[in-house]
Amino acid sequence: MSFGDKKVEGRGGERKEKERGQEKERRAKKALADFSEEYVEKRVLIDVERLGTLEGRLLKATRYWFKLLVGGGVIYLNKAYVIAITPIEEEGKSANKGHKPCPQLCA
Repeated sequence: MSFGDKKVEGRGGERKEKERGQEKERRAKKALADFSEEYVEKRVLIDVERLGTLEGRLLKATRYWFKLLVGGGVIYLNKAYVIAITPIEEEGKSANKGHKPCPQLCA
């Protein structure tokens, strides 16, 4: 039995350590289940419930929020209100075809 290198035999010490490692892996997999990280630092169109469409650069994506640069200002958008995200692939051109813009935030 050695405590210095955290290897504990008997009474399930190794098993508990292994279970903790497996729990960390499960949490990491859950965190990666959201694909919003793919669009960080890219221009996107975000369809927002009751607002219309936002066009801007996605600065950061967390578990529940987007940080978006829109019209020279930063806004924080709760993911619960997001309907769809579409990347804008062509630089200099707006991909806002057929979308109703939201004048409150995009001005």
